[in-house]
Amino acid sequence: MAQKDEDFDAVRKEVAAEIAAINAGKPNHEDLVRELAVTKLLLRYAETTAAYRSEAFSALEQSIQTARESVTLLEAERQLNETLKEQQSKLINLLPKVFKAGEKSLSKRGVNARHNENRAMKQEVFAWLDANFSTCTSMDDAAEKMAGKLVPCRFRTVRDWVGQWKKLRSAGTP
Repeated sequence: MAQKDEDFDAVRKEVAAEIAAINAGKPNHEDLVRELAVTKLLLRYAETTAAYRSEAFSALEQSIQTARESVTLLEAERQLNETLKEQQSKLINLLPKVFKAGEKSLSKRGVNARHNENRAMKQEVFAWLDANFSTCTSMDDAAEKMAGKLVPCRFRTVRDWVGQWKKLRSAGTP
């Protein structure tokens, strides 16, 4: 505020000095009219310049606001990119584990499918033993009666199943 007062005082002194110079020169009517016209013209230029200045500052303020918004958006975008990179890194680290788990799952399904028929035959042997083992003289005798006849398996396989059945039954498993 003090700067404006000082500027105003300086302009007032300049105007007073110019008026004194005009009065000292005993100006005629035409000189006064010409000086007044020049002053009005300069005042219009000053007003126009002030209006342009106001428009320019308004546009500049809008540009600054737009730049600030752009900076905010860029920062948000940078943070989003960082988050995406972190998630991508986690996914990349998980992929081998997922593939290994999938491989294991497929292997188990394959093994189960491969052995389903053998498991079914084993259950069939166990059922036959539950019903007919009392007619057999030994475990070998029971295996001979089933191998190649009840199930399409060799004697050694059926004999192993008879041994398993006997262990389960002696442990009290029905």
